[in-house]
Formats: sequence, structure tokens, C-alpha cells
Amino acid sequence: MALSLISVSEIEQQFKHIRALFLPSLNELFIYFERQRIK
Repeated sequence: MALSLISVSEIEQQFKHIRALFLPSLNELFIYFERQRIK
């Protein structure tokens, strides 16, 4: 993902925005990514 190209203060907000754009079938991937990389 391109989250590494934005400022640290915007990562969580932009992650939520990107997540909203994708199909629900990718939800598990986003949950994994959020648990491992963001929080």
C-alpha cells in the first residue's frame, strides 16, 4: 500500500479512507494489516 508515502499524522485517517474504497471481501486483509502495522 501507499501508506508509507504520506505523513505519519495522516496514516490512520488515510487507511480508513482506502479501506472504504475497497470491496467488503477484502475486509479480512485490512483487519490483518491494521493489527500488524498500524496499531
